[in-house]
Amino acid sequence: MRALCLGSAQGVFEDARQALELFRPDVVIACNDIGAAWPEPLDHWASLHPQHFRAWRAERLRRGHPVPPDLRYWTCETKDCPRGVTELPDARRGSSGLLTVRVAKRIGARRIVLAGIPLTASRHIDGLSTRRIKRAPWGEAEKYRPAWLEERTTTLRGVRSMSGWTRDLLGAPDRQWLRCRG
Repeated sequence: MRALCLGSAQGVFEDARQALELFRPDVVIACNDIGAAWPEPLDHWASLHPQHFRAWRAERLRRGHPVPPDLRYWTCETKDCPRGVTELPDARRGSSGLLTVRVAKRIGARRIVLAGIPLTASRHIDGLSTRRIKRAPWGEAEKYRPAWLEERTTTLRGVRSMSGWTRDLLGAPDRQWLRCRG
């Protein structure tokens, strides 16, 4: 199984376009705001901020984007969450982007491509606004990098990234890598 994990960095749409030129994912997993803004179908939605799922979902519906009845929601702690959110209790560290990787692994993905998850201070899209890009850059990238570094040879095996620091860490996907089963 091959997964496309979507983050909320401002380059997510370009990253995703380039990734989709390389392969057709079996599953698409969004994190945070991109879940509201992504116009194509989603299979899973992950966030370390599950209190926003209701608003994000409502915005997705308002925009006319499909919300399948079997869309699954994931977080690291289900306290004060909407019903039906699946908990991955060991997924607290490493950003919502790393949570999407953990979800992909949990559902059996062997090849995972990150789009819009550069783990840099780039600005992010705003899934609840028509302005689309938040004004301030994301200032927490450095804080999450140690978890990514620690999991480079475990959780992050079989993962590649389209951009940024995560691309430097994990490498970029190509067609040959995507065809491998290992």
